[in-house]
Amino acid sequence: ARPSVAVEPRELDVEDVIVETPQEALPPDLSAALGLLPGQSLYLLYAHFEAAPLVELEEDVLCGQVLGTVGKTGYN
Repeated sequence: ARPSVAVEPRELDVEDVIVETPQEALPPDLSAALGLLPGQSLYLLYAHFEAAPLVELEEDVLCGQVLGTVGKTGYN
């Protein structure tokens, strides 16, 4: 299993992405430190992109892959 985009962009703000990493794709020590059990996943939210993300729903993503460009957050 590999990390992939977990949520349809229209379900969030257009500038947000959630990446799902299944427990079995994580290093065992990290999985244990987070208390993840087999079948569970780690979800990471990347928010406040400048424009629409560069990834699509269910697209596999790689470590270091550009998901989008940095935008502004809140009251900048």
